[in-house]
Amino acid sequence: VVCRLFRDTTFLEQQNQFMVNILGIVALLATVQTNELSRILAGYLGEDLMIAVVCKSYAAAGALEKYEQNGNVNRAHALHAVAAELGKSINGRYFVICLEDIRPYTGELGSDPQRKLVLPDPTLPTGKTPPGYLGYAVNMIDLHVHHLHMRTASGHGLRETLFYRLFGELQVYETRENMKMANTCIKHGAVSLDGGIMRGNGVISLGYWEPDIHFPVITPASQMHLSQESMEILKQIEDKKSDLREAHCEIERETKSYRKSLKKWLKKRDRYRKFLDEKGPLLKSLDFGQHEQNFDDSPC
Repeated sequence: VVCRLFRDTTFLEQQNQFMVNILGIVALLATVQTNELSRILAGYLGEDLMIAVVCKSYAAAGALEKYEQNGNVNRAHALHAVAAELGKSINGRYFVICLEDIRPYTGELGSDPQRKLVLPDPTLPTGKTPPGYLGYAVNMIDLHVHHLHMRTASGHGLRETLFYRLFGELQVYETRENMKMANTCIKHGAVSLDGGIMRGNGVISLGYWEPDIHFPVITPASQMHLSQESMEILKQIEDKKSDLREAHCEIERETKSYRKSLKKWLKKRDRYRKFLDEKGPLLKSLDFGQHEQNFDDSPC
């Protein structure tokens, strides 16, 4: 439903309050360079997290649903109502990730546009990097170009918030055998491109599962390499979008304030009219009597 909303330009033009604060679903906020990596990362996260809705804040997430007094979801409001307009329905539960409530990575960041996390490579007791080690999963995804400059209120990007929350310091290896050999230096889990998954703290995943939802794959050969000038233009576009969103929020606040003031004014106007209806005849008689007195006191 959320993907459909982002494709529906007519709907987006309506500037729905909760859509302004939704970034999208996890699976569409980043890309990877190989099918094998896409498959294993999707398998590690699971479908529920791959299609989790990413919002800017807890307040934005709360705007996605309204509830009746008995606690049931009110399907006539918020995202459920919009889904009905699109001929869709939302059944069961779904995850929502709130960026502002995530404890971010606070270490050093790379100077490249992707701002990859500076994490120390794992080392064996011999001091060498394990054979087959490819990197940390959080650094092996590429943020979608439209979200490169997205920042939370505290200045953190998607990699150090969303994807660090999802992957942590998950290591990626070529094969299961490489992963097993590196077991002594794996603290937060690991995956291998041939399907192995170690979740850390004694938990491993066995069997085989082909995920239906993957991260999009953009190979290095087909990936568009953006010049510094192009990156600056994209940053300016994102900044303008951010300014537009802030202006829209300000307009909403001013509109609410105007409606509140108008409501107060209408109440006072109605009370004044009621007062005139009740006291009008008396005021007219007093006014008429004053005129008669003035006439009687006239020297003519």
